[in-house]
Amino acid sequence: MTDGAAPPLLGDGKGNYRAMVDRSSATYSPGLKSTLSTALEKELCVSYVPMGRLNWNPGWVETPAEELKTLVQNAMKNIPQGWAIDGNYIQKIGFIVQDNATDIMWPDPPLILYIPRLFVRTMQRWFQWEEPRSPGCGEDTSKGIFFSSKSVLWRCLTNHSVVRRRCGGMMSRIGIGIGSDIAARRMRRIGGWGGELKAWLQSIEMLRRDKAL
Repeated sequence: MTDGAAPPLLGDGKGNYRAMVDRSSATYSPGLKSTLSTALEKELCVSYVPMGRLNWNPGWVETPAEELKTLVQNAMKNIPQGWAIDGNYIQKIGFIVQDNATDIMWPDPPLILYIPRLFVRTMQRWFQWEEPRSPGCGEDTSKGIFFSSKSVLWRCLTNHSVVRRRCGGMMSRIGIGIGSDIAARRMRRIGGWGGELKAWLQSIEMLRRDKAL
């Protein structure tokens, strides 16, 4: 089965969908990670779990690893009908999200497309024209809004190639239609300049209509 012939989501075969949107650099950009996750929430009635809000507390205080792992495990356990989780935090909680996901989404637009959008959104948050990424976690120029190690812009620029290598390796193993581990194929890349994302969203809407029949 080729990627093009595959359904937009695989699910568990019982009408339940558990999707992980991989936390790539691009997913900090508006219109990508949250769009994928909220589309699943809206169209398929699954619960949206924003991992960043579980990890970051007011003042940019991180949730300890074991506590975060418990929060994520409880979230998945309490919504067996399906979920969309927009991150993985593998270094903190291991592979618990990935291992329980029926589908893994990798948003991979060109760097030149999402960096300007991310810059605009960062400034909107700095001026408080938009909600912060997590409650009580506003943009702060005194901590380096652009060039500090905590800057989203800086992380995207420095991690873009790292993320592409990691996710590319995952695709070679579990990518739909191409992965070497045939039984575990469940990862999909959404790249390009927006056309692939639009087509995928349309296919999700069609999937919802088919479920309603």
